[in-house]
Amino acid sequence: MTLTPITYKDVRGYKDETGKFMPASGSALDLLFPSAMSWIDQKYLDEGTKCHQEMKEALEWRMFNEEWPKSKNPRVAALLEALEEWKFIPLEAEQPRCSYIYGHAGMPDALMTRNDLYVIPDWKFAESIDERYEYQLESYLPFFSTYLPRPALMLFQVTREAKVKAIVVKPNAKRWALFLNALAVLKFRL
Repeated sequence: MTLTPITYKDVRGYKDETGKFMPASGSALDLLFPSAMSWIDQKYLDEGTKCHQEMKEALEWRMFNEEWPKSKNPRVAALLEALEEWKFIPLEAEQPRCSYIYGHAGMPDALMTRNDLYVIPDWKFAESIDERYEYQLESYLPFFSTYLPRPALMLFQVTREAKVKAIVVKPNAKRWALFLNALAVLKFRL
């Protein structure tokens, strides 16, 4: 299945090969957390984008090589070293995914394994972790539910000082219900 990122009626999302539009998880979360990133300086957003791109390239390289790649970016290097130390193995990096059951799509940062457990990670190159990120991670679970045992959800915070903190996010019924309600409101507006 091929998913193409598009904007439809000012809503970010993806369309599949049949043309079906599915809002992005982040678009639904914008209703729950309006202006969540408007207070962040653009240079830090740009830095986070560059770190994400370098992580994608590093994971893609690692999928075909025994060793983890090295990075000159201290924050990316710290995260790569932590993933190696904690024995994570990447299976894919930034692949668009969707749930036809719930009618939404998104692009998880990766899918990894660790000790026979599947993990959906989300990297945050940030000084603090917002509640929104837990919702975002949980919205990715249905993308994998048809063929994987329930994966673990993990946020990886990487500060400007290149300190890495791993945070396990446990699925939460209230959080999931709020996400589905926001998604329903978004689809109604379309």
